[in-house]
Amino acid sequence: VIGRIYQVGKTARVLLITDSRSRIPARIATTGEQVILSGQNNLELKVLHTGGTHSDLHAQPELGDLLITSGSGGIYPPGLPIARISSFSEESFTARVLTDARYLDYVSVLKAVIPQDEELGEDNGASHFFNIAP
Repeated sequence: VIGRIYQVGKTARVLLITDSRSRIPARIATTGEQVILSGQNNLELKVLHTGGTHSDLHAQPELGDLLITSGSGGIYPPGLPIARISSFSEESFTARVLTDARYLDYVSVLKAVIPQDEELGEDNGASHFFNIAP
């Protein structure tokens, strides 16, 4: 995952996952813990704990653990690889993106699947994860 299209005209504009305006609902593949990834304008993403569910309450994330899309918010389908945990601090940790967009020649574009209103409420859950300025 390198980003999402946010504007289409004669060309398309993409908000990269590394952009400081980017927020991505994700989960730690090994523990199932729900997190939010926040871009920092470099190849590192800040990993914010959400207090979400764990598949294993005793499992702790480790360096190198894979972060994948959770499917929440309807922008990215679940299970796409995003980054690996690269460092820990007292209140959060960081993850290094798997792909540096500067070196890509081609990308695939996936169609977003927005959940139905009754599943996530009137705003489709997007406001809980994304605060993107146009």
